[in-house]
Amino acid sequence: MYKITDTEIDELCSEYTSIDFGLFTLCIGVLIAFVVALVTAQTSDKVFAAFIAITFVSFLGSLFFGLRTLRVKRKVQERAKQIKESRQI
Repeated sequence: MYKITDTEIDELCSEYTSIDFGLFTLCIGVLIAFVVALVTAQTSDKVFAAFIAITFVSFLGSLFFGLRTLRVKRKVQERAKQIKESRQI
């Protein structure tokens, strides 16, 4: 077994990122880009409908992956707390 300090556990938890966070940031970027395009560009009806669809899907993706990111982060923090508490016994 390895010895690990509370500070090292905190560092591991603070630097933890999941694939969900990467996908969340991707969806947010796409959402912002297409909202700006919708507001500023004049396009045909077909292109406008496609932009609306992409904007909606990226909004749903941002919401989904954002919530998953928060859930995973909480789970990691709870696990770190359990490890710290079990070491003090």
